[in-house]
Amino acid sequence: MNSTNEKEVIVLENVTKIYGHNSQSSVGVKDISLSAELGELLLILGPSGSGKTTLLTLIAGFIEPTSGSINIFAQNINKYSPKSYRN
Repeated sequence: MNSTNEKEVIVLENVTKIYGHNSQSSVGVKDISLSAELGELLLILGPSGSGKTTLLTLIAGFIEPTSGSINIFAQNINKYSPKSYRN
């Protein structure tokens, strides 16, 4: 995936979200990479507990990934807090 493509609106690179710590940890999503171009329709399908809501919450910027990067319009949103979106 090339995050410099001007048509790419959303780019996730090796995104992982782990909840909790050590023996009490739970994997929300593991090593997800995807890109969506302007005008492209993206469907997220999977059974209950597969990480769909976690993935959308990560893309929305409401939670931070444990690892990996999320870029929207070529801006890495990992460095922004949800509060900064409102200002």
